[in-house]
Amino acid sequence: MPRLRRDRAWAGGHTRALDLRAGDPVLITAGSDRGKRGVVVRTLPEEQRIVIGGVNIHKRHQRAGQRRGGTSALQGGVVDFPAPIHYSNVRLVCPHCDRPTRVKKALFDGRYGIVCRLCGERYERVTG
Repeated sequence: MPRLRRDRAWAGGHTRALDLRAGDPVLITAGSDRGKRGVVVRTLPEEQRIVIGGVNIHKRHQRAGQRRGGTSALQGGVVDFPAPIHYSNVRLVCPHCDRPTRVKKALFDGRYGIVCRLCGERYERVTG
């Protein structure tokens, strides 16, 4: 786990849960991929970063090697992969109004849920 400086991290250096989850549609608001839309692949709450499929593609030069348990070898070469970007550089896209929005939390049936600030609709995640 990477060490975070107390003055640079959210919540005084403690890990804070992110509002986004895997499968949420987002819009990139900063960086070289600004304006692109994508879907969250995974979140890294300790680093305050998220991985978005098809966005922020980096290249890794992979060395060829052998698998430990099998007989086939791993192929070497240049591998493209989506690198994580900071959580503050994306906005959630509301499925009701199809616009990037900030979120607020509201109480629904004794549980907190996310509400779109633009249209006021509750954000429902598709599970399954």
